[in-house]
Amino acid sequence: MQDLLSTEYIMERYSMKRQAAAKLMYNMPVVKIGKRIFVRARDLENWEQQKTVYPVTPIRTPRKVIKLERKRAT
Repeated sequence: MQDLLSTEYIMERYSMKRQAAAKLMYNMPVVKIGKRIFVRARDLENWEQQKTVYPVTPIRTPRKVIKLERKRAT
């Protein structure tokens, strides 16, 4: 059986209140048992991976210098 995570676990893990935890949980497939809601650990991990943003490292490319000759006004 898969691990089910409760609202209390989400509240503790992300330091948030119950309403915010429930709102976050409804972004994933939810299992309702009575009045309580649960999410699978795998679904939470997938959600975290989708929300994780890594810093972008700029790639510097050398620029070619093109010298243009100007025509002189006569």
